[in-house]
Amino acid sequence: MTTLEQTVNNLRTLADWFEKHPDVPIPWAFMGESVFYRSLTDDPDERSKEIRAIGSANKVFQNNEFHLEVKIGNYTLIFWTSRENVCTKKIVGQKLIEKRIEPEKVIPEHYEDIVEWECSESILAYKEKENNSDNA
Repeated sequence: MTTLEQTVNNLRTLADWFEKHPDVPIPWAFMGESVFYRSLTDDPDERSKEIRAIGSANKVFQNNEFHLEVKIGNYTLIFWTSRENVCTKKIVGQKLIEKRIEPEKVIPEHYEDIVEWECSESILAYKEKENNSDNA
């Protein structure tokens, strides 16, 4: 099979998936040739509908973002929102950050919050993949 034929087949697979999931928001940004991005809505009720419409997906936490990743053929669709939109942020302490000197900038000694996240069971029902071990 030629590269053109593979590309056409992959695009058909992607189009078929969207036809079967008409309520999923269409991605509007891409990275490389096979990764497409779309932010989920800020409205909690609409966001819940979007998440349900996406269906089976990998759940990924990256710093303060929450992603649902769906693999379709050779394509990956990534739907993201602020982690605070799907989980509750709990400040459990603080840590002292020492003074740093960077080119043309001094960052004084300061405290940063230590954060833990609590997510609802409906979000936890997705397959989970943690990309940020310190959760801050």
